[in-house]
Amino acid sequence: MKGFNLNILNGQLNYNLYLKEDHFDNFSYDSDDVLIVIEGVLLNLKSSQIFSKYKEEGTSFFKNLEGEFVGFIVDKIKSKIYCFTNFTATRKLFYTKINSTIYVDTDLFRLSRTLQENSTPFSIDEDSMYSILVFGNTLENNTSIKEVKKLCNAEYIDIDVLNTNYYLKSYQTNFDQFKGTKKEAIEQIDDFFNHAVKLEFEKDKEINKDSFALLSGGLDSRMTVLAALENQYNIDEVFCFSQKDYFDERIAKRIAKDYQLPFHFVKLNGGEYITKVDEITKISNGLINYYGGIHVNFAYKHIDKNKFGLVHSGQLGDGILGMFNIHPIKHPVTKRKIVTNERLFKFTEDFFNKIIASYDSEELFLTRNVGYNRAVMGSYLAEKFSYQTSPFMHSDFLKFTQSLPEEWKFNQQLYIEWINEKHKKATNYIWERTLLKPTNNSNTIIGDKFVKRGYNIFMKKILKNFEKSDMTAYEYYYQKNLELKAELQIYFDENINLVESFELKNNLILQFKQGNFNEKSAVLTVLSTLKQIYINE
Repeated sequence: MKGFNLNILNGQLNYNLYLKEDHFDNFSYDSDDVLIVIEGVLLNLKSSQIFSKYKEEGTSFFKNLEGEFVGFIVDKIKSKIYCFTNFTATRKLFYTKINSTIYVDTDLFRLSRTLQENSTPFSIDEDSMYSILVFGNTLENNTSIKEVKKLCNAEYIDIDVLNTNYYLKSYQTNFDQFKGTKKEAIEQIDDFFNHAVKLEFEKDKEINKDSFALLSGGLDSRMTVLAALENQYNIDEVFCFSQKDYFDERIAKRIAKDYQLPFHFVKLNGGEYITKVDEITKISNGLINYYGGIHVNFAYKHIDKNKFGLVHSGQLGDGILGMFNIHPIKHPVTKRKIVTNERLFKFTEDFFNKIIASYDSEELFLTRNVGYNRAVMGSYLAEKFSYQTSPFMHSDFLKFTQSLPEEWKFNQQLYIEWINEKHKKATNYIWERTLLKPTNNSNTIIGDKFVKRGYNIFMKKILKNFEKSDMTAYEYYYQKNLELKAELQIYFDENINLVESFELKNNLILQFKQGNFNEKSAVLTVLSTLKQIYINE
């Protein structure tokens, strides 16, 4: 158990801490004037420097921190509390005010138990249930409990203890629109990236732990690994998981061999792990379809959790450097990249349209709702034993790349040009997405439209070899293994009556009966979320 919870009623603060001492940068300081609590890892500060940083900058010092952390500050003189999380909000923090009591918790299901223990009424948010079914994750700051919200990126809560009120605030600052040349932009990107890499790997040295990095057939993870080596850091193990002999294993193994890196591979063949619905949902707090964490959850059970420091990754690299730029110009939000299952979209269309009305940029909408709200499942799962970091998620890197022209990032053009100019060795290996080396922008287009598509058709349609056609093969294992299918059917049957809404219940039955495994897993995620809220297992 990690994190903390607190509640404020009648000018009184009550709180509980769940901090493991001497674990990364966990910190707690209490005096007559102030209480400071931080749980997590700080990349640009040591835990021993937190109090002096507070003395220097005051209660706003958290706005300049980098890392994976969550915390709160109690200003006892002013009767104020500031609750915060890291810049990308990959560390979860939930809050609500019900019946004159403010509740804050790092775990949504623990918060739901607190509400029930205090006989505090709350309701299920059907819009969030449909979001899981249609988008694969909740949108914006919404959760499965209508009255409870979560902090989004660069947000914090300012609580007035005496009046029992809270104010949601943002410390988001943006870089001015970049006016320089593409060459200048590449120089700046590389500087930000190398700085972020150094911060991460220096932290391993600071806490005297071996360096552990994820490595697949994609570009993002290899960029982190190779940049670390270029900056003279040791990597004590690279970790890969996929179907045996799929491109992720083959490419990662080749890189590891060339650089003499200890290589640890976990094969995902068999699919017996696809039934771990509750296990994953408890960790994600029902914010993301458990489908997105099945393979990571299984793979992480095979590593030495005491030996290594951070989990180094390339998380969000391709997203912020092109995948979230669907058009070569600034464009209004569409449903193209956010919808994963179209079947029930009409039931959430009005809710979706209200959300996107506040955005004038599809890139910013997707960065938050796909990048920070969906693609971070790996970060959630790493919290069981460590913290997952990525140099692509350093706040300066994120803000700078968002200041660049959309046309540069479209189709990963700038990403490919940066790699070829600054990290040429990364192009020696094919890219799993395209099955071509990332040596030029034409290869991205040709690989996406023809090479990878042709390979998939050949493997799936002609050879019927599903175990070597994808990193994972959930649909194949679900259809092939009748025991797994039966187990998930039993789970559905046992929990479907937790749904009180007649319309939602019928739609869940429909999607589970007619949908593919991705759609079925979204249904099971909804049921598991309700189970954690009501049954409290």
